[in-house]
Amino acid sequence: MAAAIFNHKIRERGLTAYFSVDSCGTSNYHNGGTADPRSVQAAKLKGVAMDHCVRQLKAADLDEYDYLVAMDRTNLQNIL
Repeated sequence: MAAAIFNHKIRERGLTAYFSVDSCGTSNYHNGGTADPRSVQAAKLKGVAMDHCVRQLKAADLDEYDYLVAMDRTNLQNIL
């Protein structure tokens, strides 16, 4: 949801040329699926689209992106 909101804000401000934003998890148990329906519904109520395919963090992401944001300590430990 955080990536969807951030992408929404970027589009609103016309800054899409300056950012590449993606979302992924640190585990593999939802790979290929869609975002949680409750998150999709909550985002939709605020006018935010959530239409990504769930994937797991991969080593190449560490080179591809300048910043990785962990949403909690467990995810941070998994990233590290």
